[in-house]
Amino acid sequence: MQLKTVLTERYKRVTFWTAFSLLLLYTVIVWNILVWLILPDNEGIQKDDDRAASHKRQHAANPRYRARSLLDVWNASVRSMPCTPKEHVLFIKVPKCGSSTLSSIILRYGFRHSLKTALPLGSKFNLVSLLRSLNDSDHQRDKHDIFASHVRYKVVKDHEHLVPNDAFYVTIIREPLSAFKSFFNYRHKGAYFGLEGKNQLEMFFSNSSLYTSPEAARFWNRMIRYLGFKVPANTTQSTAHAVEDARQYVYHIDREFDFVIVLEYFEECLILLKRMLCWGTHEFFYTQQKTGSSFSEDYNSAVKEVDDPTVVKRYRELSYADYILYDYFKFRIEKVLENQNTDFFNEVRNFKAVNRKVTEFCQGNATFGETLEMPPSKWSSGFIMRKEYCRLLTFGVRKYIKFLEKKKFHVV
Repeated sequence: MQLKTVLTERYKRVTFWTAFSLLLLYTVIVWNILVWLILPDNEGIQKDDDRAASHKRQHAANPRYRARSLLDVWNASVRSMPCTPKEHVLFIKVPKCGSSTLSSIILRYGFRHSLKTALPLGSKFNLVSLLRSLNDSDHQRDKHDIFASHVRYKVVKDHEHLVPNDAFYVTIIREPLSAFKSFFNYRHKGAYFGLEGKNQLEMFFSNSSLYTSPEAARFWNRMIRYLGFKVPANTTQSTAHAVEDARQYVYHIDREFDFVIVLEYFEECLILLKRMLCWGTHEFFYTQQKTGSSFSEDYNSAVKEVDDPTVVKRYRELSYADYILYDYFKFRIEKVLENQNTDFFNEVRNFKAVNRKVTEFCQGNATFGETLEMPPSKWSSGFIMRKEYCRLLTFGVRKYIKFLEKKKFHVV
């Protein structure tokens, strides 16, 4: 009887430990399965880290590289005082994006402050001639303070040794279809394709022989191509590979440029730029240049007010890379503005009001007389403007070439 009791107890202990061991083994197996399913494998993480490190090393040698999150925003809400004005500026002038207006602002600053300003040689339209001349001369290390004339970004990159290392890089973009409408009108492309009167864009985009022609191939993705992106040849579709290439290049632009202005938020961007550059308010006064309606009688009816869904859809398909560029930086600007305080928006309103008075004064409003005096404000030290200064508000590159040898103007 006693032996039977001992055997029973031993059986219970063996059964308990066997069950416990099986349960433990089952728990370990289940835990490993869950870890495998939920967590990414370490090898994959290491590969991503290696790619990121390689990417960072690749760009670290470039003085333009700034490592930052893609969702990071330009911090211009509060600037430290006092600040030192930045006098080395490179502006990539993307056509039909309000670039002539901003170019005039930057060139004017260069002339007013006696900075070395890069201008095309002779009657040339862009800076290629100057950059090549400097590159081929005995003064290859001569650098200019201000670059704000027509030149593609790739050309600048090829001659980057002529640009100061601490130059502030800025460019401007615009809603792509709006930019295309301006280009289509300014270059009289409707007439080139035999289109007349109203509905020129609708007719153009309803005829595949027109929008797929070799001449039209240069119309698409004009903004991002001007900034150096190579659109694949004969690409008329936004394939997954093409979209990813464009997206990666947009990230590259974000690393290379200090600020990308979006025309739809022009005044807000000017105040952000003012704070970044530490320039005075009066440096940013402007009057609009090259308004589309001055170039074509049919502009308003034929191009400007186009809301045909076929036109919008077709253009977005053909200029997919420009929309990736625009959507990305428009989002960034909007995030920046969300982070601004009341003082910023008060300054924007003040700037708009003062610039409106400057425009009226320069357009000959008799109530102002021969001078315009603006009292100091929280954001400006005040100024007195003479009529002759108004000429500088509308000067483009070609006028500055002639103007350089004659005289300089001052606000006060």
